[in-house]
Amino acid sequence: MLLRIGQEFYVNISDLPNKSVISTFLCQDFECIENTAAENILFEVKFCEKIQTNDLKNMGCFEYDDTSFYLSDRDKNLISLPFDKLDSPFTLDVELLFNPRDFLYILKNIIAIRLLSYDYALVHASSFSDNSKAVMIGAWSGVGKTIQLLEFAKHGYPFISDDLTPISRKGFAETLIKSVKVYEKEMIKNPSLIDGLPAKSVRPIRNLIWLLKFGSLLPGKIRLLYEYAVRSISMIISKNARIFLKYGIESDNTVIIKGHRHTIKNCFILSNIHSRIKSDKIGHKAAATSLLNSFIYEQALFFSYYNAFRYVFPERECKLIDDYSTISESIISSSLRKCKCYSIGFPEWEKPDKIYKIIKGLIK
Repeated sequence: MLLRIGQEFYVNISDLPNKSVISTFLCQDFECIENTAAENILFEVKFCEKIQTNDLKNMGCFEYDDTSFYLSDRDKNLISLPFDKLDSPFTLDVELLFNPRDFLYILKNIIAIRLLSYDYALVHASSFSDNSKAVMIGAWSGVGKTIQLLEFAKHGYPFISDDLTPISRKGFAETLIKSVKVYEKEMIKNPSLIDGLPAKSVRPIRNLIWLLKFGSLLPGKIRLLYEYAVRSISMIISKNARIFLKYGIESDNTVIIKGHRHTIKNCFILSNIHSRIKSDKIGHKAAATSLLNSFIYEQALFFSYYNAFRYVFPERECKLIDDYSTISESIISSSLRKCKCYSIGFPEWEKPDKIYKIIKGLIK
C-alpha cells in the first residue's frame, strides 16, 4: 500500500493487514492506493509481529540497544526511530499492535522532515480552493482552522487539506489530510455546522445536542450531572470523539480533490484571544513565523525523542532536524512571498459565520 503525499510523493507501507486498526486510521487520514511503480518514495514502513532487539535498556518510554533506538507504547509495543537516517530514504520498523495514534503522530513528523529534502514544508494550516487557487487558514490547535474550513465547504468551496498542508518553495499547496475531522465538542458549541452535512455522519451529534438541550431545562447540580452522564454515554457508544467527513468540488459532493497542485493566493492567521474582531495585513515573513511556531509546538514531543536519541548516541545526528526551523522558515517564507497574508483576531466565543464573512471579503 502507498500513502500519497501531495501530488508526487509516497510512503510505502508493507506487511500491514487490511483490517488492522492502524490500517483504518491511515485510510481515514491519507489517500491510500495499491502498490504500483512509484517514484519519490519518501521512506518505507514495514510492519511485523515482533522487532528483533538485543538486550534493551529502558529510559521510561524510550528503549535502546547497541545499534537502535525505540519508542514503546503503554503495552510495550515497539517502533524503531532511525533519526540518523532521516536525511535519505529508509525503512521504519513497527510492531503491528503499536498504538495507532502514536504511530500517526510519528508518521506525520517524519513526513514533515523528509519533505524538507524536496523543498517542501508541512505547515499547520487547513486549506481550501477558491477559483483553483489555494487559501490557507493557519492557527494554533483549538483556535478553529477546521471549523472555518467547514464553513467554506458549506458554501461550496472545495477543501484541499485539513490541519496539515504541504507547501513548496515555489508557492504551491497540496493535499495531505483527505478527511475533515471535527470534534464533538465543536459540533455541540456550533450546531449550525451540522446543517448540510451528511445525515449519517452527524446523526450521533444531532441526538447528543437534543439530549443536552433537554438537560438545559434541569436545575443546577442536576443539570451538570445529567450533562456529564450524557457525554460519557455518548463517548462509550461512539468509541471515537471525531466525525470524519469528506468534501468535494461542491458541498453536496463527496469526491475529494486528488493530485491537484494549487498556487497559494492568501494566507490567514487566526487568533482567538482578542476582545473584538479585527483584521490586519501582515508580511509574508510574519505569516511564515506564525505557521512555523504553531507546528513546532505540535512537534515538541517528537523533538524530545530526538534529544533522547542524541543523548544515547551522541555521535549520530540528523542535519534536517538540527536545522529544521531554519530550513522550514525559508521554504514557507518563499512560498508565501507572492500571496497576501492577514491576521484575523476575534473573541473565543465568536460565531464561525462572522469570521467566514471577514475572510471571504479579504480573499483576492
